Amino acid sequence: MPEHDPLIDPKTIAGRRKLLGMLEEQIKPVNCVIIIAGIYVSHSDWILDEIDIAHLNYRKPIIGVVPWGNANVPKRVQEVAKEIVSWRTDSLVSAIRRHSL
Repeated sequence: MPEHDPLIDPKTIAGRRKLLGMLEEQIKPVNCVIIIAGIYVSHSDWILDEIDIAHLNYRKPIIGVVPWGNANVPKRVQEVAKEIVSWRTDSLVSAIRRHSL
């Protein structure tokens, strides 16, 4: 459950709607979305929802960040990311500058 609002239970219909609304509120005003491209992406409905909201609802550029030691990037991130960068400040900042609207 989200740490900032532990009363939201994403397993209930009302909780899922509220969580999706909160994600949308956070994604709508940004210039690009950063997704940590770890193996857990494929196993997290929340991260997949973030990707769908950013990519399908708002056409926001997505930057995938590969954590240290990861060799594989989840297929969903490969499909939607404008760029996939390493876990280094300079590569991430450069990608943000390139892809911000």
